[in-house]
Amino acid sequence: MTEPVRLYDKFGGDRAIYDKVVKIFYDEVFKDPWIGQFFEGHDQEHLEKQQADFMIQSMGGPRAYSGKFPKPAHQHML
Repeated sequence: MTEPVRLYDKFGGDRAIYDKVVKIFYDEVFKDPWIGQFFEGHDQEHLEKQQADFMIQSMGGPRAYSGKFPKPAHQHML
């Protein structure tokens, strides 16, 4: 019996997840006049790395995420 294909592999691995999902998303978020205000004062590269690590791990890829869980990380936005 073959193992199911991981979502991580379907998306194309680390580089594809970063380039095709995370980078595009954060580029748009940071330049948006409304939602961008929530990201003022934050380092875009750091957020992209954290998000990519989180998504990669969540999709079955290597475990590299060492940040906070979503709720505590976004407590300031509630």
